[in-house]
Amino acid sequence: MDWASIFIHDTTWSFAVEILIRVTVMFVLIITFLRFTGKRGIRQLSIFELTIIPITWLYRG
Repeated sequence: MDWASIFIHDTTWSFAVEILIRVTVMFVLIITFLRFTGKRGIRQLSIFELTIIPITWLYRG
């Protein structure tokens, strides 16, 4: 099983770097937003739960 062909296949490095930058920017924006809101309950969320928040916003409409 060749992991590189499964996950990367025909992806260019510039596209992979763009995805990495977009993910990093979104993560930083979410963390910054949650810090400024100052809610205690949000501070107790795990990293996994923080990544789920934008996905659930899409389904709320």
